[in-house]
Amino acid sequence: MRVVFVGADDNGSLTRCFARGAGENGLDAHALFADRLVAGWRPLFLARRFGIDAIAAVPLARVLERRLSAIDPDLVVVVKGRFIDAACIDRLRRRLRAPIVNYYPDDPLWPGHDDRRLLAALQRYDEVVVWGERVAEGLKQRGISSRVVPFGYDPASYAPPRDRAAPRYDVVLVGQRYAAREAFVEPLADLRLLVSGVGWDAAQADVVRRLAATRTYSAAEINRLYAQAAFGLNILSPWNLPAHNMRTFEIPATGTAMVVTRTPEHEQLFGEDGAVLVDEPAEARARILELLDDAEELRRLGERGRERVAPFTYSRRMEELLTPWR
Repeated sequence: MRVVFVGADDNGSLTRCFARGAGENGLDAHALFADRLVAGWRPLFLARRFGIDAIAAVPLARVLERRLSAIDPDLVVVVKGRFIDAACIDRLRRRLRAPIVNYYPDDPLWPGHDDRRLLAALQRYDEVVVWGERVAEGLKQRGISSRVVPFGYDPASYAPPRDRAAPRYDVVLVGQRYAAREAFVEPLADLRLLVSGVGWDAAQADVVRRLAATRTYSAAEINRLYAQAAFGLNILSPWNLPAHNMRTFEIPATGTAMVVTRTPEHEQLFGEDGAVLVDEPAEARARILELLDDAEELRRLGERGRERVAPFTYSRRMEELLTPWR
């Protein structure tokens, strides 16, 4: 079976992870990058404001159609596909005579992200696969066929260091700024922190703006940073509640202890001894300070976390995603 994953070649690219995982399941798997169509491109965003994005995207969509036709896949999996519209999906299905599936890694129903043209396009896929039950149920209520395949991790990108040195940082957070995340970072400002990602230059607290950066990192660099930390801080964005995100698996895969938002899924996955599950910033600070004084328990916490996420590689996730189509 030949399957093509269409997506963006960004940091920690799900497209690459999915293709590698499918290949590990014995499939003829290809990653085809179409960043401007699937993740967004400034001219297309501007065109959408004026309602002409469908016209503006046609040349890019035609190129995608030709590239896919040359590969002749049995199945196409589009990762996100923000500017792949309903007409393009219909053309692809007719031309390729193959099912077209979407894996949507965000929440297309979240206020401010619930674009009607995107939702119309999602209705044209043979199936929409998402990471969380809440999102799947919302799509089903809109008449969009959906099921859940959670996030995972790629062992080629996230793994413990061969020789773990003493931590360079007390806490590392690599990811976009949200108000909820900033609320957890500010009380930790007196510790050795590395906080970096999109939007941190807009932090409300002066102390956070001074210590945080806006640099983004490759998966290999993120793995190295978490491996140099006592803790990885993973506070979920509002639309990931009450479930998980990609860092749920990536941080523990490095063998580093994780401080993470308490959710039912995290409780089921980690229990109370595989990660530090927290509800409030003060609780997170107290537990971090406590464990910084107990190096042996900190080490065991990291090991238990790694054991809990170890089975959930993208090889396994691709088996879940692709089995109904084989």
